[in-house]
Amino acid sequence: HRIGGGIVVQPRTVDQLDRTDGLRVGWESFARRHGGDWKVHLDERTAMPSLAIGSGVRWIGADELSAITLDSLETLARGFVGREAAVLGNTGRFLTLDRDGSAELRPGYWKLVFRQQIDGIEVENARLEFHVDQGRLTMFGASNWSVPPTDVEAVLGPEEARAILDGH
Repeated sequence: HRIGGGIVVQPRTVDQLDRTDGLRVGWESFARRHGGDWKVHLDERTAMPSLAIGSGVRWIGADELSAITLDSLETLARGFVGREAAVLGNTGRFLTLDRDGSAELRPGYWKLVFRQQIDGIEVENARLEFHVDQGRLTMFGASNWSVPPTDVEAVLGPEEARAILDGH
């Protein structure tokens, strides 16, 4: 540990995984279903994509582009996460839309940011982003995001936990 230091993510491309690895098989299936040339970089610690970029997954038809709202995109993103559990894990229950961090960046190009929340507690710096261009999901990725292996229950209150952290 060094003061001011951070944890560095060493992404690994899907094609670096063994051909029989379940995660590689899942991402190859994803690419076949959604077409195009998808490039996927995984966080080795969590198996979540730090970056997945490709030609896009059609979320909204061309005739519906003018009706896109942040709420409609949130619904589509949640559905996508649920359908893609083979590669994204069971992360849907941890999604909290960051309305301040999500926006239409330019006409027809949206960025959605979700924060991770576990049992009402936000996981600091954990985020899952989706980029939607003209109704197509073209890029998504997570940082500092993982799925806890078991359900957890806090044993300390927020004040006591903060005091211990500050004392450290």
